Amino acid sequence: MTFKRSFKISGRLLLSLLLANCAGWSLLAKAGQVTPETLEKNDSVGWLIPPLTVKTVDEKSLDLRSLARSGQGLVVAFTSTTCPVSRQYGPTLANLEKVLTQKGLKLVLVNPTPTDSAESIKTFVARFPTDQPYIHDRDESIAKAFGARSTTEVFLIDKAGTVRYRGAVDDQFGVGTALEKPRHDWLVSACNSMLNQPDNPTTVTDPSGCVLDHQGQASVPIEALTYHNRISRIVQQSCLNCHHTDGLAPFSLETLDDVKAHKAMIRKEVERGQMPPWFAAKSTMVNHPGWSNDCSIPAQDKRDLLAWLGSKSMPEGDPADAPLPRKFATTGWLIGTPDLVYKVPTPIEIPAQGKMPYQHRTIDMRLSEETWIQAVEIRPTDKSVVHHVLVFVAPPESDADQDENAEQENRGFFAAYVPGTSAMIFPENYGKRLAKGARLRFQIHYTPNGQKTTDQLEIGLVKSVQKPAHEIKVIGVANPNIKIPAGAGNHVEVARQTVPTDVSLISFVPHTHVRGKAFKYEIVFPDKRRETVLDVPRYDFNWQLRYLLAKPIAVPKGSVIIATATYDNSEANKANPDPTKTVYWGQQTDEEMMLGYMEYEVTGPKAEFQSQVAGPLAALIGGKTPAERRERFFNLMDKNKDNALTIDEMQMLKNLVPRLRDDPERMNTVFKTLDTNDDGKLSREEMKSIRNLSGG
Repeated sequence: MTFKRSFKISGRLLLSLLLANCAGWSLLAKAGQVTPETLEKNDSVGWLIPPLTVKTVDEKSLDLRSLARSGQGLVVAFTSTTCPVSRQYGPTLANLEKVLTQKGLKLVLVNPTPTDSAESIKTFVARFPTDQPYIHDRDESIAKAFGARSTTEVFLIDKAGTVRYRGAVDDQFGVGTALEKPRHDWLVSACNSMLNQPDNPTTVTDPSGCVLDHQGQASVPIEALTYHNRISRIVQQSCLNCHHTDGLAPFSLETLDDVKAHKAMIRKEVERGQMPPWFAAKSTMVNHPGWSNDCSIPAQDKRDLLAWLGSKSMPEGDPADAPLPRKFATTGWLIGTPDLVYKVPTPIEIPAQGKMPYQHRTIDMRLSEETWIQAVEIRPTDKSVVHHVLVFVAPPESDADQDENAEQENRGFFAAYVPGTSAMIFPENYGKRLAKGARLRFQIHYTPNGQKTTDQLEIGLVKSVQKPAHEIKVIGVANPNIKIPAGAGNHVEVARQTVPTDVSLISFVPHTHVRGKAFKYEIVFPDKRRETVLDVPRYDFNWQLRYLLAKPIAVPKGSVIIATATYDNSEANKANPDPTKTVYWGQQTDEEMMLGYMEYEVTGPKAEFQSQVAGPLAALIGGKTPAERRERFFNLMDKNKDNALTIDEMQMLKNLVPRLRDDPERMNTVFKTLDTNDDGKLSREEMKSIRNLSGG
């Protein structure tokens, strides 16, 4: 098992990624070096440094909080004169001091090795200005207070005393490794981000150097917890990205009064693990890279938040301990200002009540050249009635001779708006391709909410500055033959996909409807090893999250990806529309799907995924390949042999699929989905898109 390429997000999109995919999380800037095994959740950021007054080696007294507040902030750098990696970083820190001074930041050096000699320390400090603060932390009290993990770890602290970054200076030196120059200047980047874009997320990396036994952060005794010294920072880290004025959440948590007003709801949702919304179980896969958008609340934060909420007084504390206030973008776009914006041509009317059929709209983007997209976001004008939106790429209207390879390239969704995901931001040097003249086909599911309204969707796109090295594609591991018995509380359905060439998996979006209970992705490698890459034991239809790997997982040709979904069709499922009904595949919420979307990149010879399971209609029609089945289907339906299918000709399907007789609207939904040019007829070219109905 190997892992390839770390993900890096451009500065323009870093904050946006944080907002787009979860209800608030601390982005772990792993850049390939942090894994769940080396980074525990309590090695977090966003906490107030403890009140520490310390003495330097020249007997000067320093108050670290006051030092941070006296300028633009503070960097506390741990070091040692006996650790080889720390010694290598000596000149780096000396040069860094000059850079930090120019930015208005102070540098404090802390040596947590009690046995380092005074002479070696004197030699080390000689390369710094004469007033450089250097602390010999003989009793390791500072290292313990900061939870320092190694003798090269650095902590970036803002003017309010909040830790904004912790981890490595850069990636130049490590145990047994030395690069000619660093590839990633993490500390300097974090400083620039804090000073120039103060609302960018706090980050954590894994430091090299000699390990210290002080894992975790400085904890505040429960009896000393206050809103300003601890709780406000937890709320900033885990809640505010959605719970702010005009945010995605229904109420704001920006003030103490806001938090107190919603204390019961906060406590309930945090206790049951519903907030922040993250449902992936800890992976047992060997060398699993973890998730870059894991927004689960750290254990210590959860403990402190619940303890404070459960106290009688919920003390406010000293306002001087408060963090810097968060500011949020006013453009309304989570991805930043888009380069391209397209709107559905006319508003769509949604009735107050009833079951509304899927709506289908096509937008001609009029692209004059091939365009690569780094980020995409869908925005409704009335999100209260929009359940989900899938956007597919339709070929140029004038291009009638697309071959089978083109069809394969356009499979799967281009963008999605589902509960929990309204924007997708791709790692740096990754992107999705739009061909010259390509069109976007919207499939929109509205749910009337008791009040008549209208909605006019728009989609925003951020273009890649240059053609990315890596193209992101989408495949759906689907089973359209699902049959969920009435009353079944733990019914299991399985879908499989054979990997046709070497690929790198990037992300996962499991999808079922309200009876979905759990979802799991496994990989069976050619050597028969079977690994679970994503396990969602508590699937929630209301939060269909995109699980983005911290690094792509390399999967060789011949591997099999297995998706397993568990359904609860019993009365115990409060969201179940009808536990007496046997449930089949269908697009409406009271039906079901079994669809495991995956984003991936082809890394081997060009080859595309092939559908592993034929749907019920395909089984009736016969044919060895999807193309042969489509041709048989087309010829069967095309009674007047004019090479086009009308809705009337498609009615013959009712004789082949009895379920269509019971639900006439389904026929209209299928037809409108396929009719990408809205001319009321289906061509052979449009019939290629029938695979979109089952995710491939």
